[in-house]
Amino acid sequence: MASTRRHSFGDYLITLGIRFLIFLSGLLPFRLRSRFGGAISKAIILTVPAFRRRISRNLDMVWPDRDAGEKRAILREVAGNTGRTYAEIFHGQDLLDRTDGFEIEGPGLAAVLDAQAEGRGAVLVGGHFGQWEAVRSVLLKRGINCAGFYRPNNNEYYDPYFLDAIETFGKPVFARDRAGTRDMVRHLRGGGVAALLVDQSIKTAPVFRFMGLPAQTGTLAADLALRYGLPLVPAYGVRDADDPVKLTVVMEAPIPHTDVDAMTQAVNDSLDAMVRTHPGQWYWLHQRWKLHKRVQAEAAAHGAQV
Repeated sequence: MASTRRHSFGDYLITLGIRFLIFLSGLLPFRLRSRFGGAISKAIILTVPAFRRRISRNLDMVWPDRDAGEKRAILREVAGNTGRTYAEIFHGQDLLDRTDGFEIEGPGLAAVLDAQAEGRGAVLVGGHFGQWEAVRSVLLKRGINCAGFYRPNNNEYYDPYFLDAIETFGKPVFARDRAGTRDMVRHLRGGGVAALLVDQSIKTAPVFRFMGLPAQTGTLAADLALRYGLPLVPAYGVRDADDPVKLTVVMEAPIPHTDVDAMTQAVNDSLDAMVRTHPGQWYWLHQRWKLHKRVQAEAAAHGAQV
């Protein structure tokens, strides 16, 4: 019991610290706020050994032969972009106000608008890449309330604050649990649009390839698109290399409807290509290639390596 109380009090203090930083950033104009968020996250990630090691380990797994200096540069870019992204999300109305200035590329937006005109929903897929909420911002500005799908944070003090922030870009936002999934299915069947970030390891999920390595990947997005005849559109908010607050929303052509496994692999391949092109914009802190014991045991039983 005492341990739980200490943990909860620690979460409370962490949340207070986050809210204080967000309050300070709110006193700044948008561009300076984004830089402030990036500076804070860069200082934290580059200072905390566990964060540096995790990013470096992931980079070494994917690119064992890549120049060490290049990987250090990617690490620094990731560290800065993390804070930029969250500083923008927690002041979401200001990001929405800039949406008209976003460049939009790809045929995916037209596919979503066509589906909506026909009374059908759509499934957008992406990852923790660039400014991912730019995608829902673009749709909201066009009158489409794109639902979100998120994993509730373990910090019970921080979670409602974060949920309130991401609801700025579209409602409802469904929790990634049984009830939330059921409600999202109802939303899609009723002609709604939903966006899912699919780049976190799920211990019950099958193994697909991502960045050349085995990665457990949820199949929900592909399953829903195929089951209900909805376009499955990879979509990303990409930062400009020279001006990180300048965003381009890339909405690719819908993934062809074949089968769930092939479509899920196509989703991974799409994000794979984005990460290879802009490696510093992806959130390398995730334990993306962590394979859970069940998967390892099944592979061992079949004499396979994962």
